Amino acid sequence: MTSDKDKKIISSDELELVRYSSNLIKRGLSLVNQIQPSPTVPLTLSQELITQSSNQSTTINNVSDLFIGGLSFYQLGNKQMAIEYFTKALEIKPCHVDSLYFRGFARDVVGDSQGAAEDLTQALQINPRYDEYVHTLYAHGIVNSLLGERQSAIKNFIQALQTNPYSDSPYGSLSLYFRGIIHYLLGNKLGAIEDLTEALQIYNSFVDAFYLRGIIYYELEDKQKSFEDLTAALQINPNHNKVEVTFYFRGCASYDIEKKQGALNDFTKALQINPNYTEAFYLRGAIRYELGDYRGAVEDYTQVLQLNPNNCDAYNRRSTARSAIGDYQGAMEDLQRANLIIKP
Repeated sequence: MTSDKDKKIISSDELELVRYSSNLIKRGLSLVNQIQPSPTVPLTLSQELITQSSNQSTTINNVSDLFIGGLSFYQLGNKQMAIEYFTKALEIKPCHVDSLYFRGFARDVVGDSQGAAEDLTQALQINPRYDEYVHTLYAHGIVNSLLGERQSAIKNFIQALQTNPYSDSPYGSLSLYFRGIIHYLLGNKLGAIEDLTEALQIYNSFVDAFYLRGIIYYELEDKQKSFEDLTAALQINPNHNKVEVTFYFRGCASYDIEKKQGALNDFTKALQINPNYTEAFYLRGAIRYELGDYRGAVEDYTQVLQLNPNNCDAYNRRSTARSAIGDYQGAMEDLQRANLIIKP
């Protein structure tokens, strides 16, 4: 929103989601990886896997195919199936280092920080020359972060920025993506955009690169580019990880470029996915009020207050909306509650 009251619409919790932070640097770095298939892999394999996915099982028993299958599901945004494939590969070959790396990344995405640490630690022990590649340096940074060694993690991340992202082909686009995240975490948003843009030039269906670049553009006040990138992410995979956050931020960008109905629709979609999304209720309530749907605004602010009873702004806004529908008693009660929060 562009009004002074609503300009800071990204909560600290949402910034943690944006920064992929779940168990790294303020509870960690939750990786949402997008792997492009190796050029040597038949492109038909992904389609075969899509067909199999409904069965939640596979008859593939070749380590290489299982690994590529895991990467394909990772690319499709299905982290649980990716973990299943990597696990099957590791049952056949327990020291398959790439399966360990990427199962660790996948486990971190789904919140299994202990499993992620175990996989990545084992992978680094098998391949101790981690300082040669961006993704292995990144893995080492993750392990140090999970162990609470923040300074060591930052050292790993800085070293990753100094490493040739093309040295670990065919993961060039992924390495650029990792570097983009690191730039972002260290406060270099323009450097992050540069790496993410280069990653997208290599692989133009990289959902998470579009997503993260869209968030950064939003923070840099380029709402049109933010809207375009978040739209691209949703078009490529409308069910990708953190899709409700994508709808939420696209709704914010839509409002700022005068697409109020589109913003309303996006906040509604975010709430359909996550019915406890306080910020989405709050901003949808603001738009409903602007569009003259005062009762709808009251309903949304009521939802906000059920989720967060100490939200002073929500009481004030609901008071205004209640006045608009003639509920002056309710409006007065809301103002009194807001004052009690300010002056207990």
